Amino acid sequence: MKKIIVILMIVFCLLIFVEFSYATEKPTSPGEFWNSLTTLDDSGVKISDLSAFVKQFYIKGIGEGIFFTATGIGYDFDEPALAKIRFYSSFILKNNKDIMKIMDDLYKDPANVKIKFDLMCKVAVTKLMGGDFKLQLEFGRAMGVLLEDF
Repeated sequence: MKKIIVILMIVFCLLIFVEFSYATEKPTSPGEFWNSLTTLDDSGVKISDLSAFVKQFYIKGIGEGIFFTATGIGYDFDEPALAKIRFYSSFILKNNKDIMKIMDDLYKDPANVKIKFDLMCKVAVTKLMGGDFKLQLEFGRAMGVLLEDF
């Protein structure tokens, strides 16, 4: 019985040590995390489609979140505003793969790695729709720098 207690105490101490070592590490930026989802072999060929699935799941969550947040919690939107929300969220859901490719390309730039997923998705949607996305990109970069310490 004493051996079990000693073993449990050692395991507990090791777990506390591991927890503190992870707590002192700087969190990964959104872009670094996004880029880490891409699984390539040494020659640059994609190994797994799991990374694409995860990225598309994030984008799908953003599209559904826009719709459900606006319609599901009782906001009283007029019909034109609700139509815009529905269009925007359905555009994201229908063009998931294209948005992912644009986000992949945008996150390759080190200046963009601090931009949160939702803002980067908005930039990608604007770019895909043919709009001027540069101001949104600058805003995302500024917000990433501001939120870096949080």
